[in-house]
Amino acid sequence: MVGAPKFYGNLFGYGYLKLMAKLIVGTSDKDIDKSLELVGLKDRGKEKLASYSLRMKQKLGMTYQLPYL
Repeated sequence: MVGAPKFYGNLFGYGYLKLMAKLIVGTSDKDIDKSLELVGLKDRGKEKLASYSLRMKQKLGMTYQLPYL
């Protein structure tokens, strides 16, 4: 991944993943928490995406490609 995926800056990291999870049937809040933990963003999930660094946005972009999401 060269650049950062496009996000809605006013959303929070967790909220973005909740939005993406609605597209995939059977994704739970537990799955979202696990994906944030795997990419090292568990403590940052409640921050607005506009405050994320490029690397953080790249990590968040990878979360919905994980097997359980």
